[in-house]
Amino acid sequence: MIGDIDRSDDGENVFRERQSVLLKSLRVKRIFDEANQTLIYLAHATELTQGSAKMSISTVPLYDPAAGTPTAE
Repeated sequence: MIGDIDRSDDGENVFRERQSVLLKSLRVKRIFDEANQTLIYLAHATELTQGSAKMSISTVPLYDPAAGTPTAE
């Protein structure tokens, strides 16, 4: 079930947190890949004092991978 998920190419921010003005920030963006019926979550963390960034990506299929068909709503 897709519901009110943003289907634009840019996706939508679903989480954002700052630990302080000068230190760390974390944000999670959700992107809907319609062609593959998959949600993509991109987590991006930065330390502004050192300029380093870390990224992580996760996918959630909206279908049964074993059957290769969309799940029932």
